[in-house]
Amino acid sequence: MQHNVQPAMPLCGARRPGWERPGPGRHRLPCILPADHTGTHRDALRQTWDGPFPAPQVSDCDALDGQCTGESCGEHGAPRESIHYGPEHGLRVSFADEPLSPFQLTQWENEAPRLLVYAGGAWPDLTLAQVDELLTAFDEYTSALRVAREHLARAVRDTRGGDL
Repeated sequence: MQHNVQPAMPLCGARRPGWERPGPGRHRLPCILPADHTGTHRDALRQTWDGPFPAPQVSDCDALDGQCTGESCGEHGAPRESIHYGPEHGLRVSFADEPLSPFQLTQWENEAPRLLVYAGGAWPDLTLAQVDELLTAFDEYTSALRVAREHLARAVRDTRGGDL
């Protein structure tokens, strides 16, 4: 007898920091909650952990090389000032309430696309475990930044109609 069970809704699938470590173990199990959940993640063994959370999905708006979230453009934005925002990325760590150094692709109507980066902030004192967590977060952060850079390059090229 074959069972073909499909989940009713997409699952989050996020993994706890350190899941990249080799070998079997509960640290490698993904979150089984719905993709749009907030709060803590939970795996099949009912173990929970905080963030990081998947980036928001992009809309059908083709601005920013298809990365516009659709939250502020068109009917969602100010009627005289259309602005496009890409998903916000940042260093998501358990010892900070908000992502550290967030960035996102942005384009005001009739202006060149840009990458906005919040560079202000506090200087927290970190423990060794928090430094390790921050290093893992930096891996995800730099990967997201490299992808955003490629989208920015294509979006700039598209608005200029040719090479950079």
